[in-house]
Amino acid sequence: STAGGRTALIPTQGVVEIGEDHVWQEFWHGRWVHWDNWWSDGGTGVDVPETYDGNWWHVSVVWAFRPDDYIRNVNHRPYTPTGTLKITILDRFGEPVDGAIILANSHSYATKLNPAHTPFTPPPIPCFWNYTDTNGECLLKLGENDYTINIWSRLGSVPDQQISIEEGQEYSRTFVVDGRKPTHDIQPNNQGGISGDSETISFGFKVLEGTQEQVNLFEATRHPQPIFMNRDIDFFICDEENYVNYLKGYPFDCYDLEENAVEGTVEVSVPKDRDWYFVFSNTEPLQTGKKIEIVVEKVIENEEPLVEITEPVDGVKVEIGDIVIIKGNATDDSGIERLEISLNGGKRWGNILMNYNNPGWFYEWNTSNTSDGDYKIKVRAYDSQDCKGEDSIKVIVGKGDEGEDLLDELADNRYLAVGACAALAAAAVVAVVVFRRKKKELGEEYHEEEDHEDIVEDWAEDKGEGESVKDG
Repeated sequence: STAGGRTALIPTQGVVEIGEDHVWQEFWHGRWVHWDNWWSDGGTGVDVPETYDGNWWHVSVVWAFRPDDYIRNVNHRPYTPTGTLKITILDRFGEPVDGAIILANSHSYATKLNPAHTPFTPPPIPCFWNYTDTNGECLLKLGENDYTINIWSRLGSVPDQQISIEEGQEYSRTFVVDGRKPTHDIQPNNQGGISGDSETISFGFKVLEGTQEQVNLFEATRHPQPIFMNRDIDFFICDEENYVNYLKGYPFDCYDLEENAVEGTVEVSVPKDRDWYFVFSNTEPLQTGKKIEIVVEKVIENEEPLVEITEPVDGVKVEIGDIVIIKGNATDDSGIERLEISLNGGKRWGNILMNYNNPGWFYEWNTSNTSDGDYKIKVRAYDSQDCKGEDSIKVIVGKGDEGEDLLDELADNRYLAVGACAALAAAAVVAVVVFRRKKKELGEEYHEEEDHEDIVEDWAEDKGEGESVKDG
């Protein structure tokens, strides 16, 4: 009948009531509808599911199977009144054991054949089974009969249990197996941010459901089946070396560790010089998988900051003793983290203070203590992901040529960093003192800056001290 319904393109599934040795079908018509043909007496029945219980016998369990042998309990349909049996399995330390098989064997058919039997003595018939979830719990809806319960798990088995079920009643049993669940606590050496030339990855995730690969004990086929689980998972990021250490159970480094997460959004920038592993760790259950939805929102290559020197022009000529005003802009989508300048082609660097809400910056170079030569002025900017942008110009001092293009001692030249950031009122008093001293040395040329309230830092290293004025 099942094959005939499917041949006629009617959705049809087989139904089994093996505890009392009977089968029938259901077809889909807005719902699953009972359909039976009992060949021995030529009868048939459609949509009369209450036919069996009470009229023929007490039904134990009714289950349906698909063409791929996937099965499910359909006792919730009005085939028979049921009682509920909840079984909980724990390891020897009281931790829930998932994936344990709970098999209910009915004595109903043997009792029907031999009403004068001693309870539970006739050989029972396997009629249905289920698996424990991540709480170690398994629910069985069983008709009113006597049952022998078999319990197996990866951590050990439980001696056969016997129980009588009455309709409308709830029963609860807890059993402990000898084994112990493995522990896989994530204990990284350290956590923190990731720096370097990087790209940004943003994605959302959500734990949807649990699945177990369960076995049809009659057909020996395996199917992933949804099962209740704790909707949480651990997440972290690491490189390949630390991922291998994690798999081996060795100490490892990871970043952005989130424990017991159910859903969230992750946006992280990782260096492009190696492979990175985004790990969703589900090591707590024994054999319950977790289905996760991951939506990649964007993968953005982190672009380097844009920095430019707008004044003076490349190749400008100045005389020894001139004050050279160097101006420019620095911008980046994620913000400028720091700005640096070099007057000797990158051999020595110092910081430029700037208002990070304003892309403009300037720097004043006193060439009094320089010699004739061509000087390569370089400015570089870093963003929050440590990506770097750079610009440079050449300034010819005096007669030009090679000159003393070293400037090894920054203190001799008294680099003066000036920022347009009046809001940084907590600057060191030393910096203000240096500003005044410099203004006195430079005379009236600095008079126009007198009302600026700008933060000024002499970041040149004093000879022999190796410490900047700001740090001091």
